[in-house]
Amino acid sequence: TDVFAGVDERARLFGLPWPGIDDWRKFPADYINACVSHSVHIFSVLSNYLHLQTPFAVVKRGSRLFIRPNWRQVDVREAALSIDDDRASFVVGLAMLFYNIAFMCHRQGVRVPVEQVADAVENMRLAVLAQAEPENTARTRLPFALDIYTVVQEVMRMYADPAHPDADLELRSRVHDELRRLHLCDDAVDSGSEQVEEAVSLAQQAEWQDITPIEQEEGEGSMCPIAYTDEYRELMGYLRAVMAVGEVSERALALTARVIEENPGHYTVWVYRKRLVEELESDIAEELDWVCDISCKFPKNYQLWHHRESLVTRLWAPSNALLVSEDQRVTNPVLRRELQFLDAAIDEDSKNFHAWSYRQWLVSTYALWTQELAFVDTMINQDVRNNSAWNQRYFAILANRNPSVVRLEADVAKSEIEYVVEHIKLAPNNDSPWSYVTGLLLRHAPSMLYTDLLPRIKQLAADNAYQAAMTLTPFYWSALLDIYEQQSADHPDLKKQLIDESSAICDQLASETDIIHCRYWNFRKTSLDTC
Repeated sequence: TDVFAGVDERARLFGLPWPGIDDWRKFPADYINACVSHSVHIFSVLSNYLHLQTPFAVVKRGSRLFIRPNWRQVDVREAALSIDDDRASFVVGLAMLFYNIAFMCHRQGVRVPVEQVADAVENMRLAVLAQAEPENTARTRLPFALDIYTVVQEVMRMYADPAHPDADLELRSRVHDELRRLHLCDDAVDSGSEQVEEAVSLAQQAEWQDITPIEQEEGEGSMCPIAYTDEYRELMGYLRAVMAVGEVSERALALTARVIEENPGHYTVWVYRKRLVEELESDIAEELDWVCDISCKFPKNYQLWHHRESLVTRLWAPSNALLVSEDQRVTNPVLRRELQFLDAAIDEDSKNFHAWSYRQWLVSTYALWTQELAFVDTMINQDVRNNSAWNQRYFAILANRNPSVVRLEADVAKSEIEYVVEHIKLAPNNDSPWSYVTGLLLRHAPSMLYTDLLPRIKQLAADNAYQAAMTLTPFYWSALLDIYEQQSADHPDLKKQLIDESSAICDQLASETDIIHCRYWNFRKTSLDTC
């Protein structure tokens, strides 16, 4: 505990006085950064000693400290632990650090009330003292009462400046955006009496006294009734009642939000909510904020994406958008927000079918074809195995043309072949570019399979730098098989030679290169057109 010792009553860390509640916005940035850095160092030592898995992880990049959620495996975003960075990011980062320290105290049987959460030095000292008490049975009994949003509120209170209320409001808004960016999105930061009221049964709320809930008809002697929670059963009773009379009101809109939180797949509620938003002429930007929060919790819910489509088209009608250039459309605040939202959704889960489908809707509805190719190129360069990005490239290349009739221009097809070959070099045993190029050419430029693609991949297979990788991957041989089949169909005079070569490829795949799928390749061999 000598680390925390001081010469007066003020808590100190390595002799450095810890900022009081009113000091955080007054002390110089270098001083605050030094305090935070020291506390991170001591906390890291303590958590390692205690073998503690913390809710948030601190990382160091060069001389700068950052902190991130420890439970996320993809799209791991970080908040700053240096005050010279974005203030909102620092507020959230500091709250995450304080939360970690309070959690450590909890695990040691020490309760940290919210008003004490910023006293990080004292809290760590108490955790050390508790560790020295072998009979501390409270460690296993104490509930952890804090949540990250309450801690964020406390840190914002530290930075509140009564002389500048407008700046406080701006910081509050930016902190809320930062929580969303970190996927800690929840309106709890702005919580208050409204949330408390929502926790009360509707039957006890004055505004619902005029409604008689309609219970669900389970049927007498139902064999397998659904075990709804009491809260959900009540919500649905009131929802049926207001829907039965076609009520259009703010309370009905708020009710749909609660039902969707409980059951986001309830498509009837989404339809009703869409009607309410339209007839109440609700603020569309606020509704999009709400959808953003819901999508953080339920990113693979069908209904929220369709709801988002209806909101975006109301904000900016496609017929009006198409009157301006694509550059102007991309920079328009409505579409810029949607593209940024999609970037975040796809960064979090690059295989999120719903996000990619929504992106296709957005691109085709607002004709954003040029920027989409650039985006797809970035995604493929980040992860050449991202089959969703390759699928999106196919979509962007066709640019809303009918895939059943379109024929690719020769220069486009040649460019795609070169693009694919360069990416095959990066990972020859990667199915995505092989499937993309053979599928694209088979449907939209079949003759170029053997006039252009064939010589390029054979050239690559003959290159000493790639020969081993190319000849060992089944995707190379499978592509040759597809090419020879197309070539034999187009050139009957070469059919026998090509069928023989295809048969030999099937034998090689079945017996050497792709034994696990040997039955499939034997089937392909028997299916070769030998007539």
